[in-house]
Amino acid sequence: MISLEYFLDEKWYKKNLSKLKDNRFLTKLPGIKGNKFSWKFRENVQQDRFLFDYLAAYRVDRMEKTYRGFNYFEIISFLLIDGNLKEDKPASVLYKNLVQLNNDRLKPNSYDLKLMRNILQVYDLIYQNNFPLNEENFELVVHILFLGLDSSLDSLSDRKRTKETPSAFHHLLDPGLIDQEMHNFWEYLKDIPENDFSGFTKAFILGLEFLYISPFQSLNLMMMQFIIKWYLFQLDNDFTYLGFGLLMGVNFETFVEVIDELFATDFNCDRYLALFRLMTKNQANMMKRFYWMVNSVKKPLRTKKEFNADDLRFFMSCLMLLPSEFNEKMIEENPFINQILNGKEVITTKLNQLVNLEVLQRSRQKNKDYYIWANPDYHKINHLLVDEACKQK
Repeated sequence: MISLEYFLDEKWYKKNLSKLKDNRFLTKLPGIKGNKFSWKFRENVQQDRFLFDYLAAYRVDRMEKTYRGFNYFEIISFLLIDGNLKEDKPASVLYKNLVQLNNDRLKPNSYDLKLMRNILQVYDLIYQNNFPLNEENFELVVHILFLGLDSSLDSLSDRKRTKETPSAFHHLLDPGLIDQEMHNFWEYLKDIPENDFSGFTKAFILGLEFLYISPFQSLNLMMMQFIIKWYLFQLDNDFTYLGFGLLMGVNFETFVEVIDELFATDFNCDRYLALFRLMTKNQANMMKRFYWMVNSVKKPLRTKKEFNADDLRFFMSCLMLLPSEFNEKMIEENPFINQILNGKEVITTKLNQLVNLEVLQRSRQKNKDYYIWANPDYHKINHLLVDEACKQK
């Protein structure tokens, strides 16, 4: 049943459950000989149902400014972890560049700007109703993504990953099998069995298969998230706001560990699927909190010119991933959060500004400054939604 709500089909559920050994669902991917991706059937159906209901309850309309702003930060996340950027620009400048490029107010005259322009164009393409996920359209997406980035790599074969290509991940598919497995990937999508999974599990598994193949020398994680979002859009275009890139950056060490363990052993996907759902849920929390800050707080943020209100709101939505009482070291311990929030000096300045605005309250404990939410509106927003720890066994 090809649907985001496939779990409502009781007949499908009971038929599959009756055929399974030890409650494990086995897919046909990877297509080459060897282990196949598998996961616990009952638990993942239930978790897909929960995630669907959760995201439906806390969705943010894609026409909202909140959605557009978070989409920019998600792009920045993938640029920082997978973009091979040539210039050392703070995240605030990357954000400004994306806004300017999206509004045709900036000429893309460098590698970084061309890549950002290409990513924006790919999003426009995959979020079209008449643009299905297939091999022909994929080739167009790849052409757009790499357009103008490196004139010495004119063809897809030039961009293909080799044994010498560096990667954050170990145990990827042998580069000599890339063409064969990409063929298997597209054949699988053309002829999906009636009893196959759908929904979030299917989307995350398609992304995992693409990451395992990692056909290119760069931007494989970027393409992985395009595959996931592209497939989900085809199932329900109301879910375009779904994201996970920010939380992938925050939990990148854990993400790499889970992927390496999966590819090195028997392709058991339970930890991977649980992690992806948690990242998606927690990022939905971030976006909803940002939305509430914009629309529900009685006293608006009156900021100095140094930081605008939305910049501070994003900063606060990142702080709300931390414990209710936190210190600067908790921020600095995570390299990605430190990077996307523009480093120690900017973080300290923003914390001071939020204290001055009486949004945060500071206290001194054991020679460290600790912060809690002083404003009742922000305190409520922080506690209305619960973030689950992504580092799990």
